Amino acid sequence: MKLFKLFFIFVFFLFCKFGFAQPFQMPSEVKMGQLKNGFTYYFIPNGDPGKVKVLIVTKVGSYLERVDQHGYAHMVEHMLFKGSENYPGNSCMEEMELMGMRRGIDYNGYTGIVDTEYFLTIPKNDNDYFDRSLSLLKDWMFNLEMDKETLENEKKVIIEEINRAGGEPEGSPNLIGTSLEGHDALGTKESVRKATSQGLCRFYKDNYIPSNMALIVYGEIDQHWAEKRIRKLFSHESESEDHQFNQYIDINNSTIVSGNYSGKSEKDPATFVLLFKEKPTVVIDYPTFKENLIKKLMVQILDRRLTTLFGNSVQNTSVNVGSVIQGNSIYNFRLVLSKDSDYNSIFKVFCEALAQVQQHGFSVEEIEFVKAMHLQYLERRHPDNVIMLSKIKNHFISGDIPLTEDKNEEITLKVLEELTPDDFLEAFNHMISLNKTILYDSSSVACSKDFNKTKILGQLEHLDTIPTQSFVFKTRGNIVRKSPESLKFEITSAKIAPIKKERKLDDGLKVLSYPNGLKVVLYESKEDKAVVKMVSPKGLSCVPEEERASFEKSLRYFIKEYGKYSEKEARAIEKSSGLSKKVSIDDYSYELNIGGPSANLEQMFKLFNLLITEPDYPESDVIITGLEKFSKRKKDNDESSDVNVEAELNSELINRFIEYDRAIKYDISNAVIFVQGNLPENIEELVSQFIGSIPSNQSDSLISKACEPIIPDSVICNNLSWNRDLAKIVYYFKRVSEHSVTMHDELVLQGVKEYAHLKMVQVMREKYGLVYATGKNADVYNVPFDYEMLRLAFMTDTSNVNQAYEIMKNEVFRTLSIDKLADREVQKVKAMLRSLYVMSFYVENRISDHWLRGYLKYQKLYSPKELDDMIKSITKQELEGCMHRIINPDKYIITNYLPKSKER
Repeated sequence: MKLFKLFFIFVFFLFCKFGFAQPFQMPSEVKMGQLKNGFTYYFIPNGDPGKVKVLIVTKVGSYLERVDQHGYAHMVEHMLFKGSENYPGNSCMEEMELMGMRRGIDYNGYTGIVDTEYFLTIPKNDNDYFDRSLSLLKDWMFNLEMDKETLENEKKVIIEEINRAGGEPEGSPNLIGTSLEGHDALGTKESVRKATSQGLCRFYKDNYIPSNMALIVYGEIDQHWAEKRIRKLFSHESESEDHQFNQYIDINNSTIVSGNYSGKSEKDPATFVLLFKEKPTVVIDYPTFKENLIKKLMVQILDRRLTTLFGNSVQNTSVNVGSVIQGNSIYNFRLVLSKDSDYNSIFKVFCEALAQVQQHGFSVEEIEFVKAMHLQYLERRHPDNVIMLSKIKNHFISGDIPLTEDKNEEITLKVLEELTPDDFLEAFNHMISLNKTILYDSSSVACSKDFNKTKILGQLEHLDTIPTQSFVFKTRGNIVRKSPESLKFEITSAKIAPIKKERKLDDGLKVLSYPNGLKVVLYESKEDKAVVKMVSPKGLSCVPEEERASFEKSLRYFIKEYGKYSEKEARAIEKSSGLSKKVSIDDYSYELNIGGPSANLEQMFKLFNLLITEPDYPESDVIITGLEKFSKRKKDNDESSDVNVEAELNSELINRFIEYDRAIKYDISNAVIFVQGNLPENIEELVSQFIGSIPSNQSDSLISKACEPIIPDSVICNNLSWNRDLAKIVYYFKRVSEHSVTMHDELVLQGVKEYAHLKMVQVMREKYGLVYATGKNADVYNVPFDYEMLRLAFMTDTSNVNQAYEIMKNEVFRTLSIDKLADREVQKVKAMLRSLYVMSFYVENRISDHWLRGYLKYQKLYSPKELDDMIKSITKQELEGCMHRIINPDKYIITNYLPKSKER
């Protein structure tokens, strides 16, 4: 029995000691599958609210290209949207438009150095859209047309991209001396011009194969049904019999020394770069996780050592672990020399630093220091156990198993407990044994004739002959500090106000109404970052025009002190709780915004309460001094702009500013408060106590002097200059509404905007090829009176400006002013409105900005379903009527942004 107990204890000990060596498992919420042909797919259910991103990631990046294929991966990405077997010509664009997808927002492609990805965005749990999206993606991956004429037209767009990027590419300097020297994603103008449809098709067929692709479904979808559809559509695809799959070059098996590394200009300082190269550590279990973490911590130690040893002889020292290309990992040492330094002296100190480690190892003190720094990082961050899309992409490309933040922290703490100096010395000795890439500028004055490959490699190979002493570790100014104890606001207890009305708008979104007239929106986003924001309908239009600029600048001084706290005390409490605050104002609204960790929401509510109910304003002379300094800084930074304070600063003026601020902040009867974050269970009680209880003090003391917008009665032209080599042309259409604007009016106008933009792109880009980028905007206003605004913009070569004017007026605007919409076009518009207002309802800043400000216009907060129903009710006649009313080819404002050398 005793032997059995001893055996049990021994087995238990072994399990505890080696249990972490078991392979890591894919997180339970992620579902992964692979077809027999090698095609991989993932389901990640916790995507962005309201939408699903369907994307395909391929292992076909620009560094996969051969020298004679430079730019091919990027060209394939461009051709992807230009026609395929089942969606010839522009029919794939037509299909996406019918699903409401907007260019660059709801669909796009991206070419990287080791991957190319394509994505489509659809509403959550929409099986029809998902099926249509899969059909598009499948055709893109296996059945592209590669039409010769289309390719020639697309080459012009790509060459313009190269021009916009600054001309011919330079590629990664870390690939100097390899076949990929000077290689980048765009290619060169020559390589793009030489590309043939046949060659591009060969590259596509060879490399776009099932085993090289992963489909990722990021968001809520019926997984069982979706998996069946994926298997049915992609199981039968296979690589062609004669395919010749490209391979990423192996840069790890040779040492390269080159003196051809120089800055972009002669003024750039001399730089020395040394890369130690090896295959990457794929993190799949505890030992590989530990190995990877040791590398990260070791380069931090080396970075600190080099910074100490070099002193002022080096401007900047950078040591990190990264990657250059697929199948490669590098220890990257980068030294930017000071003005009077030279390569010989810098390299001598560098080799002494390496020899010092090789001979004496790392001290316990510096290891403990970086461990403490890493622990401090773990404490500072706000853990999020949601598996992010980027982790799944990385799993497919590199093989690293994605871990939740909790799991990552658990394993990290285990590793940090058992690290020893020998672990680091072993990693260091392995590093210096690797092949290297060494770069310097032989044409620099910092380089002497004897600084060459023979000398560099000779010194690195004989580090053991360099006499050294142990490194003396000093923390100097970088002492690891404990996190300060969190300070708390003290506030007079307020009675918990009764909730007058509670209305659920959507899952995790509801509105609380209080007797003081205040509405509080609660948005359960599950995020660790929280926001408490007030939006009020009083703005600069309430202030005399000549005082507005100065008043706006003074607002920052009105939120520094409050309650019994001085500015210094307030800042200390805010800092200890991780809180930030800012105030902004425009003509017709005022916004007070407080941000911080969700765990400190009660502190945020107390701060908000104090700012509204007990502001403590600084003395007039303090504000005046601050405004004068601000004005001077602005003048120094921008001599050409008029930054003079508009009103003469004096105590009487500052006192008026304080009265304006009080009147705006105190009147919360028509304001709305937005609370977002990982809300606690007692959120309603906190809101009722610290926000619902705030008294509303309505004030009529403000001066009402609204700014009236310019409504054009002819073509009004404005010319401005800017520091770009392209011209930007912006058209504004404005029209006074015949009735009080409504949310329905806004939706109709936004529909007109989408259709007008499609028409502009169809004519200006697809028919004439004149524009490179386009823009659009539309809005309705009810102050100072009800009116509508539509904005269309594009960028073009300056030589095309006059031609563009004529085409826009005669072929776009005149057509739109009389156009009759086909049912298919109405379907497109409504689908795009659904994308903008329903599917993108929870997009960052849209709900907390556009949607929230809608309350100021309409005095109602619309739910996603109400918006969807309203969109469905829009008629073709309403769209046509709005379009014909607002788009007048003879009445608009045009603003030209022209290069300074081309001002008209």
